[in-house]
Amino acid sequence: LDDDGRRTGHAAWVASPQGFWMSHVLLPDDGGRKRDMLLGLMAAAVPELWGRAAWRRIQETGSLGGAAQPAELAARVRAQAQAAPGRAAVEQQVAAALAAHAEAVRAYQAGDYRAADLAARAAGEHFTHALAQSLQPVAGEFRGVWDHDGLGWHDGDWRRTCRELKGFGFNAVLSNVAWPGKIHYAGAAWPRSARFAQYGDLLAAAIQAAHREKLAVHAWKICWNLTAAEPDLIRALRRAGRLIGDDGPAASPWLNPADPRNRAAELAAVIELATQYDVAGVHLDYIRYPTGAAGYDAATRRSFAADRGGAMDPWPAAILPGGARHAEFTAWRCAQITSFLAEVRAALRAAAPDVKLSVAVFGNYPETRVSIGQDWGAWLAQDLVDFVCPMNYTTDAREFRELVARQVALPGAAGRLYPGLGITASATQLDGLGALTQVQTARELGARGFVLFQLDAVLREQILPLFAEGLTRE
Repeated sequence: LDDDGRRTGHAAWVASPQGFWMSHVLLPDDGGRKRDMLLGLMAAAVPELWGRAAWRRIQETGSLGGAAQPAELAARVRAQAQAAPGRAAVEQQVAAALAAHAEAVRAYQAGDYRAADLAARAAGEHFTHALAQSLQPVAGEFRGVWDHDGLGWHDGDWRRTCRELKGFGFNAVLSNVAWPGKIHYAGAAWPRSARFAQYGDLLAAAIQAAHREKLAVHAWKICWNLTAAEPDLIRALRRAGRLIGDDGPAASPWLNPADPRNRAAELAAVIELATQYDVAGVHLDYIRYPTGAAGYDAATRRSFAADRGGAMDPWPAAILPGGARHAEFTAWRCAQITSFLAEVRAALRAAAPDVKLSVAVFGNYPETRVSIGQDWGAWLAQDLVDFVCPMNYTTDAREFRELVARQVALPGAAGRLYPGLGITASATQLDGLGALTQVQTARELGARGFVLFQLDAVLREQILPLFAEGLTRE
């Protein structure tokens, strides 16, 4: 079927005695049902997989939320629901979950693996709803969603998107409207995009709709990364010597953060967003180097020499790990990003003092200082940002807790750290229970908000309805 539900006349899958062929690519969304689909395909060829899969699902259901067994999870949810207004409904869900889990075990022992799988699935759904309904909203917390495409849920229909977000109990949207070389709003800092030509000023539409629903709009701006720019512009910037050296054949073109021309252009875009639009904030992303291996080109060498001087031969061996000037070069790269952010902070305070400045950052600080030149712990300590959103994209509950615990302990982090959860990120897909658990963990550790990636159909249909049952209930 196509996007409108019409038959295309083409098969989604072709089966033969040799196996199965998919006529598209398997996208990362809707992971649960795609897992079931793949199981069905594999079990058609290897029938004993039904039994293995049923037992695996029974085990997973019994250990949801890190519990050792279903009874432990039930006790935890019941204790958590003592103050919940819908405590009776929670108890009904828990009882149904325990009964379904027991039925799954019985069916498995009887060799009815499909019935066992269905019962275990039902137990997991009941447990998930019980947990969702046992959680309580926290007044005043930041509840945001990253909108990567800048279009909202419904291709530019921001009124509908904002009504739905408000209904789910959210109060902020971080909408991607600006890349170096391409913007989706009526600005002049960079060329306007084809999306602007098709839909008009997407930022203005988002702000108008959001204000009606009392939602805050943070204009999400990509820094340095020229992935979205037109090839002609990239070639012109390269000829002008404004890009850092390529990091391998598949590297994304990247503005050199040490080049004053690039810094001026990026700063102009930030100020344009903050002064021409009634935004609650400007949210910077990719405010870093692309990798640890970026910045070994001739232009960077000249900039480094102008700032620090001294012998740098052999280049780049002197600045590579183990080289005599590696630590100095690492600090210098961090300084390029930090000093730019300081310029943005000063300019915003002068031109738009009420506009919040926030950044999306990699979560594994302080390793980010070496890997990508992102010293965001210093940004907090020096009051260069109003809040940070570490992209803590993991499905491992223990890893998430360890990340947030380290982050909230940083100097200056109190009240200004909103962890980012990877619901449908490229490397991480969280289900509803995982998302609920991570938000609850962040709250326990002292975070005053959270941001979800990203604004898509999975979030709208599978995740946010669970949040609205308790976590973000109005």
